[in-house]
Amino acid sequence: MTRILSTIILRKPPIRTNDYNGFTLIELVCVIAIMSILFGVVFFSMDDITAEQRLRSDARNLIGFVKSARNLAMIERRFVYIVYDLENNICFTCDSPGETERDDIDPSRRISLHDGNVLQEIQLSGGTPANKKNIQLCVSALGDIESHTIVLKGEDGIMNIRINGVTGAVEVHRNEEK
Repeated sequence: MTRILSTIILRKPPIRTNDYNGFTLIELVCVIAIMSILFGVVFFSMDDITAEQRLRSDARNLIGFVKSARNLAMIERRFVYIVYDLENNICFTCDSPGETERDDIDPSRRISLHDGNVLQEIQLSGGTPANKKNIQLCVSALGDIESHTIVLKGEDGIMNIRINGVTGAVEVHRNEEK
């Protein structure tokens, strides 16, 4: 009796094998439908991400540009002028006041904004907007510059970049307005 029970317990049930290998048409259609929905969601959300990244990238570039102009003035112990050209959406540094943008300016001394981003306004100390298309700020040999706010408008909102002219501290505030 124990021998019969032990053979029944130790015996494995037979494994059933299907006659087909692969997927059914319904399974394939379901997988393709789910994947297409996921790709559609990712594709449309990437457009918003890239607009936001372009705005952030331009903000970082402007901050780095002002910092490098301050460093240049302090290292070379001379005045450097930062020019914000609101009409052409570029910024550049020059050596003399009143100088305008030229093609022969060293590319390391100028930056352009991405398409869709605009230098909307430059606010000088106290929040008063500068009502000119070309705003020129002087960086002294000590690195001092007039405190100002750069208003950068993009497809994904507005960024205010406040620059403390004495300490060089930078604050970035983002508005969701479009």
